[in-house]
Amino acid sequence: GPHKAGGDTLPAPPLKNYNAMAQNLFNQVRTPAALLAGVTFGAIFGMPLVVGDPFLLAVLKRGYVILLGAALGCQLLSIVAATAGLMKLAVEADTPGHAYASPVAQLRAELPLEWAACTFNFCAGLLLFTVAVGIRAHISIACPYASKVVVFMFSGAFLAMFQFVNTNSRELTGTNGFVPLAWDYVKQMAVSGSVLNLAALGCMLLSVVWTVLTVHHFAPPLAQWMPGAVAATPVKPV
Repeated sequence: GPHKAGGDTLPAPPLKNYNAMAQNLFNQVRTPAALLAGVTFGAIFGMPLVVGDPFLLAVLKRGYVILLGAALGCQLLSIVAATAGLMKLAVEADTPGHAYASPVAQLRAELPLEWAACTFNFCAGLLLFTVAVGIRAHISIACPYASKVVVFMFSGAFLAMFQFVNTNSRELTGTNGFVPLAWDYVKQMAVSGSVLNLAALGCMLLSVVWTVLTVHHFAPPLAQWMPGAVAATPVKPV
């Protein structure tokens, strides 16, 4: 309906079909997601897991690989979801459709799963990639001072990106932040009625479970590295 700005009543945006703008929104995500997927694929195998690595280095490397693997999966999902959405919109371009107040309203009404998958996976992949790069900087930069500079830079970038997602989530996705966006994505997959989507959710849950098991596996020997820990026999990671 109409809204006020500075005391004046402004007309509500016109209701119309936003196919062209909706396609542009998908492209705005698909292109950088494809670029990031290429970079991530090249980086994920850049730090091989070597049996003889010191324990703490082995832990960091495993965290790096897990984060980049998750980031790559997210970006690929974002690309596929955006492509599917673009193709559906292109097929329906010449057919009269319903009228909406905005491109996002149209996407959430007609392609809720594709839009949620596209936006969530792109944001999640970017955040995971940023954390992984921070870990690699800590591992690769021999100078402890320069290493801390880079790590704090990427930490700041991560927090700023997370805030950008939370700030703009309502306008772009209809959710109130990154976590509600994640929940909306999971919900859209669950109610889609697709057996494959349910299987995908199961695989995602298993990946979380195995991440927790990995942390649990390394937690006891990792405690030896904490300040004040009692020296014990080193445990070789497997």
